[in-house]
Amino acid sequence: MDLPLRPLFLALLALPSAAFAGAIEGFVFEAGSGAVLEGVSVTVGEQSLTTDAGGAFSADLERGLYDVAVGEHSIGQVVVGETGVSEVLVTLAADGSVSAQVEMPDASTLDGIVVEDAPLGVVSGVITDDEEGGPVADVRIFVKGLDADARTDANGRFDLEIPAGSWELSIIRSGYATRSVSVECVSGEERNLDLSMVPTGVQLADFTVTAPAIEGNTASLLAERQDSAQVADVIGAEQMSKTGDSTAAAALRRVTGLTLVDGKFVYVRGLGERYSATLLNGASLPSPEPERRVVPLDMFPASMLDSIVVQKTFSPDMPAEFGGGVVQIRTRSVPETPFVKVGLSGSYVSDTTFKRTLTSEGSSTDWLGMDGGFRGLPEAVQDASDNSPLEEGDMFSDRGYSAEKLEELGEAMPNRWNLSEGRAAPNGGINMQGGGSVDTGWGRFGVLAGMLYSRQTANNDREELYYVIEGGEERPSHSYDFTETTDTVRLGGLFTASVEVGDEHRVSLTTLVNRITDDEARSYEGENRDVGAAIRIGRLRWLERQLVTQQLLGHHVLPADLELDYRYTFSTASRLEPDRREYRLDNEPGTDVWRMSDRPEGNQRFFSTLADQVHDTGLDLMWPIALGEDRVLRLKAGGVAMFKDRAVDSRRFKYMHKGERSRDQDILAQDVESILSSENIGPDGFQFEEITRQTDNYGASQRLFAGYLLADADLTASTRVLAGARVEKSTQTVSTFELFNPDSVPVGAGVDTTDVLPAVTLTQGLSVEGMQLRAGYGRTLNRPDFREMSPASFNDVTGGRLQRGNPNLGRATIDNVDLRWEYYPTPGESLSVAVFAKSF
Repeated sequence: MDLPLRPLFLALLALPSAAFAGAIEGFVFEAGSGAVLEGVSVTVGEQSLTTDAGGAFSADLERGLYDVAVGEHSIGQVVVGETGVSEVLVTLAADGSVSAQVEMPDASTLDGIVVEDAPLGVVSGVITDDEEGGPVADVRIFVKGLDADARTDANGRFDLEIPAGSWELSIIRSGYATRSVSVECVSGEERNLDLSMVPTGVQLADFTVTAPAIEGNTASLLAERQDSAQVADVIGAEQMSKTGDSTAAAALRRVTGLTLVDGKFVYVRGLGERYSATLLNGASLPSPEPERRVVPLDMFPASMLDSIVVQKTFSPDMPAEFGGGVVQIRTRSVPETPFVKVGLSGSYVSDTTFKRTLTSEGSSTDWLGMDGGFRGLPEAVQDASDNSPLEEGDMFSDRGYSAEKLEELGEAMPNRWNLSEGRAAPNGGINMQGGGSVDTGWGRFGVLAGMLYSRQTANNDREELYYVIEGGEERPSHSYDFTETTDTVRLGGLFTASVEVGDEHRVSLTTLVNRITDDEARSYEGENRDVGAAIRIGRLRWLERQLVTQQLLGHHVLPADLELDYRYTFSTASRLEPDRREYRLDNEPGTDVWRMSDRPEGNQRFFSTLADQVHDTGLDLMWPIALGEDRVLRLKAGGVAMFKDRAVDSRRFKYMHKGERSRDQDILAQDVESILSSENIGPDGFQFEEITRQTDNYGASQRLFAGYLLADADLTASTRVLAGARVEKSTQTVSTFELFNPDSVPVGAGVDTTDVLPAVTLTQGLSVEGMQLRAGYGRTLNRPDFREMSPASFNDVTGGRLQRGNPNLGRATIDNVDLRWEYYPTPGESLSVAVFAKSF
C-alpha cells in the first residue's frame, strides 16, 4: 500500500481517541546477502531504537500515525491500530539508501472486534530450504494485524494459535527471500501449512516505500553495466559531483580506456575523435567544428547530466558509425518531489588570479560570452564584400573596387590590434536547478529547469621548440616563448517537462542550450631560422560555440507487453569567430626595434561562421517473451532517419603594403594601431583588400536511413546472447564553390553506400557470484568528413594549414572483436580486464 494515504486508516484515526495497545515491529537486512544487521539506528515517532543481534526492533505505541526512519532515511508514516502490529522490513544498501516493505493491520482488526474472545484454531507446518530440501530453523512467522508470532525449531517445525478467519502470514529468515501467504484458520481445528524458502537476498513485496534516490547513483549505474548485454562503462551524476567534474569531457577522463585531448575531444581505446560517436538521449548531434564531425564534450555541463555511458561494442540498435565507442549522454529527468537548489563556485589559481595577464578591448557584454556585434564586420564592408571581392579593379576586370573605395572600407574597419595587460579576477560561477511533479488524477506531470553561468581565466606561459631533419640529423629550427590568456564563459540552460500515466505511458519534452565563449589574447616571440632573426606574433581571437537541442521522447507499453519508444530531435550547432586579428613583427638584428612584416602573415583579419543542423527521428519496438523461470527472449526492431546540413562562410582580409608609407621604416616601427591608422591607409600606404580563398566556403549534407532487428535471449540463468543486424544507407555530399563567380561549376564529391552490419555478444556468468565474461563481434563504419571528400585545396579554419581532400574516398568497414572479464564484489565496486582487436 502507498503511505500514508489509505483513506480507511485516516477515517479510523478520526474516531474518538483512546489508548489502544499496538506496536511497530521490524527487521533490517543487508542488501544482496540478506543478512540481518545489528546496531542500526531506527527512529519511531519520538522513540530512538537500535536493532538487536537478530536485526529486530520493536516499539509499543498507542493508535495513531508515526514517522519511521532508518538512519537518515525516512520510511514514511506507519499506522498503528487497536491491538494491532504494523511490520516494517527494511533493506539497507551499501551506499546508505534504503527500501522497505510495510505491512499494517487489516481494517477488520480495528473496528471494535475483540480478538482475544474469538474462537481459536491452530496453524502448523514445516519450513524447508527450497534448494537443499532440509529444514530451516529460526524462521519467524508473523500474523498481519495480530500480536502473534512463532519461530521454527531445529526441525523447521512451527505451531501458531490464532483466531478463526482469514489471515496473512509473513515468513522471515535472514538469508532467505521473505514470503507472504494467506491461510484460512478454522475454530478448533489444526491447519497444516508446509512451506519452502528460497536462499537468496530479501525479496521485496510489490508495494514498497523507497528513500529518495540520488540521480546518477554509482551503485545503480554499475548494476546497469553488469546487466547490460554490451561491453560498456558508466559514470553518473553522483560520481561527477564527488570528483568535482564540471563538464562531460572532464568526467570521461575517469573512464578506463578513454583519453581526453584538448580538453574536449575523447579518444576511445586510443582511436582519434573521428572514431567516436556522441548521442544525447539516443539522438545524433551536430558539430560546431568546421573541419570535424565530432561533438566537443566540454559543451555539456556536468550539473545537467544524469549519467554518461560509453558503449565499446556494437549493438544493432545503435548508430554504426564508430570505431572506438559510442558516448551516450543522458540529461537529468523530472524529479518526483519538489526541490530548488542553488550552487556557487569560486577558485583561486596561484599563477593567474590577480596576476597580470594579456587582454584587449572588448564589449560591455563580453562577461556574458556574447559579442553583440562589437567585433562584427562594419555594415559598409559587409555590403561591399557580399557583392564583389574587396580587391582593386582595373581596365580588364570590373569585379573589384577603386583604390578610393578600398581606402574608405579600410578606414571603416575598427582599429583594434594592440595587446594590453590586465589583472585576472578569481574564477566563479553559479548554477540553479528546480522542479517537481504533481499528480493530476489522470497522470503525473512534472518539470525540471536549470541554468548555469561560469567564468574562468587561464594563463599559459610555455616554450615551444621545432626541429627539422637535415643530413639525417635532427636540428633546431624555431624556438618560441608563448604567453597566452584565455577567458572562458559558459552559459547553459535545461528545461524538461514530462507526463506519466502509470508505468505504461511517458512523454517528455526537453530543451538544452549550451554556449562556450573563449576570449583569447596570445603573443609569442623567438628565433625563426627562415628569416634569420627573431619574430613576434600577436593574435586576438573571440570564439563563440553554441549547441541547441529540442527533443521529444515517448515510451508506451502496449497490449501483449509490447514496448514502443520513439524520439524526434532537432539540433543546431553554430560557431562564430568574428574578427580574428593576427600580426607579425620582425626584429632588426642587434637592436630592440620591431617592425611590421610585409610577409603574408604580417597582418590579417578573419571572420567565420558555421551552421550545422540535424533532424533525427527514431522508433523502437520491443517484445519480451517469457521462456521459463528467469529466462526471457527480447525481440527488438526499429528504424532511424537522420538529415544533416552544414554551411561554412569564411572571409579573410589584409592591409597590403602598396604605397610609400607602407615601406616607411619609422612608421613600421610603431605599434600596430599607429601603423594601421587612417592616415596610413590608402593608395600611398596600406591598401585594404580581401584575400578570401575560393575554397574557404562550402555546403554539405548527409541523409541516413537505417533499420535493425535483434534478439536478446537469456538462454539460462547465467547465459545471455544478443544477436542481430543493422542496415544503413547513407548519402554524403559536399560542394565547395567560388564565392564571387556565379558562373563557376562547384567542386563537389559524394559517398553513397548501403551496408549490412551484423553483431553478436555473449555474456556468461561464472561460478563466483558477481563474476561474468563477455565476448562480442560487430561490424561498424567510418565515413569521411565533408571536407575530406572535396578535391579543392583549403586552409583550416582553426589551424591555418593548407589541405586538399580526395573525391575518391569511401567509407571504411571495421570488424571489432571484444573479450572482457568483469567482477562486481559489492553494489558499488567493479573490476574488469579487457582485450580487443579491430580490423579496418
